[in-house]
Amino acid sequence: MNKGLDRGASAVEYGLMLAAIAALVIGAAFGIGQQISGMFEQTSACLNAGDAAAIPCRG
Repeated sequence: MNKGLDRGASAVEYGLMLAAIAALVIGAAFGIGQQISGMFEQTSACLNAGDAAAIPCRG
């Protein structure tokens, strides 16, 4: 009889682990997305600038 209860507990534990992993992946995606957005904004500013020396486009 305890075998059925153990299966239910295992399913809940796996569900909690899956939720924690999903939260980490989503958090990492948002963090990386903001960094990439900043890079694109800097690249756009460099391309639109008439004077490349005014904006640090390399580095």
